[in-house]
Amino acid sequence: MQRKINVFSAFGGIECGKVAMDMEGFEIGTYFSSEIDEYPIAITKANHPDIIHVGSVTDVTFTSTHPFTNIGDL
Repeated sequence: MQRKINVFSAFGGIECGKVAMDMEGFEIGTYFSSEIDEYPIAITKANHPDIIHVGSVTDVTFTSTHPFTNIGDL
C-alpha cells in the first residue's frame, strides 16, 4: 500500500499539478491550494472539489497547530 502525501500548491492556477500527480499514481491525502484569482479557483473547484483553498500565499503560515504541519514530501 502506497503512503498518502499531503500537498501544498502555491500559485496553483487550475491545479495541473494535481492532474499530473493523479496520472502518475500518487496517493494524495490532503491537497491545499493557495490561489487568489477567481477564475482558476472556479475551474479548480469544478474539477477538483476535494482541494482545500487557503487564499493568498502571503497569509499562509506553517506552525505546529496549522493543518499544513505534516506537509513535506514534495
